[in-house]
Amino acid sequence: MSALHVMEPLTFGPRIDIYAGPIPSSVLPWMPAMAGGPSTVAIDELSADTPPEKTRRGGRPKREAMTLTGLHQKFLLYCEVERQLSPQTIVSYRSDFEQFKESLREHGRLGLARQDTVATFSVDAVRDYQYDMVARRWSRATCRRRLIQLNRFGTWLVKRGHLKDNPLAEIEVPRREKRLPKVLPWSVAEEAVAGESRVRNRAILAVLVYAGLRRGEVGRLNVGSLQREGDPALRVWGKGNKERVVLLTRQAVMAIEAYLATRPEAQAEEPMFVVSRGRRITARVVTKAVARAGRRLKMHLHPHLFRHTYATRLHELEADLLVIQDFLGHESVATTQIYTRVSPTRQRQVIRRLEGGSSA
Repeated sequence: MSALHVMEPLTFGPRIDIYAGPIPSSVLPWMPAMAGGPSTVAIDELSADTPPEKTRRGGRPKREAMTLTGLHQKFLLYCEVERQLSPQTIVSYRSDFEQFKESLREHGRLGLARQDTVATFSVDAVRDYQYDMVARRWSRATCRRRLIQLNRFGTWLVKRGHLKDNPLAEIEVPRREKRLPKVLPWSVAEEAVAGESRVRNRAILAVLVYAGLRRGEVGRLNVGSLQREGDPALRVWGKGNKERVVLLTRQAVMAIEAYLATRPEAQAEEPMFVVSRGRRITARVVTKAVARAGRRLKMHLHPHLFRHTYATRLHELEADLLVIQDFLGHESVATTQIYTRVSPTRQRQVIRRLEGGSSA
């Protein structure tokens, strides 16, 4: 038998910062003792998963370079946490910034690691991006939206001290197009709800038609969002995480109650509309429900079309403009005023009053 005794297996924890003290040579028989005392081993010298930290002179940690992409990620976090913008808005901001980066690559301004800096975000780069959007025949509304989002990012960079001046300050943003939104005849909107055979889809269509909700707002509804006491209403969380209360018609309440009857054990904090395994529906589910109604009615429908129709119908029924603004959750009444120009029924009523000589 060998003179060396068999060493018992040693067990190490997942991470050790440093050994408590010197390791005597008797523990490691293959390691001869060094002159002057026993050997001392530090885990930092042996472990690959705790590499030495990069430091500046004087021992201070080295600060990583701030990339333009990294700063935009921080900007998105600011929009999500501090401004509490909707998830759909965050997705839109991220997608539009990727389009801007694609323009930078095409013009040789981005591609190398050293080019991903704040200096790349310049007036010339934004102008090239604007020319690219026009060349690709993107709509004026799309160009306007993307430039406004870049302007918000530039403003944030200036406020955080990453830029001295906002490059968008010298860029002229296209004016908003004053296009009239398309609307459906109210009878067609009602038929879209009444003719739906699937109970969940009927409830989704009902809150679109009779409450004018946005597509994302439908998915954020909970069972407790339905207020049954007093006048039936929905408590809705809209853009900017702002809450509003929308009164419901009898048809909407019946459609929602019929769907919730299929889930008698659902609690108030659970999602109102779910897919398999009780998961909250996505915006895509709402779009599919509307598309199914469109195939049945043999016309192209989209969720926001019902919102325009709802607002126009309220205006035709002579609802106050501020009431319509409150129901729709518009931040400015100027956004709501567009529906005062799209109601041919209301225009005919005014002409008939003028012909009859009655006072308005």
